[in-house]
Amino acid sequence: MKKMALIMAMAVLVCWLPGQLLADTYVMWDLNGVTFTGGGTATGDFTYDATTQTITSWDIKASQGTSVLSGTADPHTFSASASASVANEAPDSLITLSDLSSGYPGYYLSLEYFGPPSKLGTPGSLTLLSPYTFYTVYASPSSNKSYPYVSGGSLTGTALPLPPSAFLLGSGLIALVWTRRKKR
Repeated sequence: MKKMALIMAMAVLVCWLPGQLLADTYVMWDLNGVTFTGGGTATGDFTYDATTQTITSWDIKASQGTSVLSGTADPHTFSASASASVANEAPDSLITLSDLSSGYPGYYLSLEYFGPPSKLGTPGSLTLLSPYTFYTVYASPSSNKSYPYVSGGSLTGTALPLPPSAFLLGSGLIALVWTRRKKR
């Protein structure tokens, strides 16, 4: 009987622990109402890993509106080959995406919020600040760049839920213990 109780406790722990670890590690941030001077917008989301303090994935599309350079793709979707970073610019922090994957034109998105980078590890809401929140297109390395600054927008972060595989593993262990118990 003690062995059975221990196995049940382990199964419950297997179901509960991954969710707690994951909830404290990954936060998905959605861009809400991000608009730039000139009519441009930025939409999408990115995932922040609080353990490594890095942006692990993103799905962001940005457009410049009336200030777009001729001959550039607008809107632009930041590809998986783009680079992403978070920098501490005390008292603010900058999130940047830079995409030069196919040479020029190049695309650059900067999102600024008040507080340290560690704020990205806690779900909640962050207001984007100007003038360092902007989107620009580089036609060439020496080209004049236009910088449409943010005129509104925020980030909303939610903890990622427990992955279904961890739940299934825990459920399977509980079912295994239950059937073994019934056979005795």
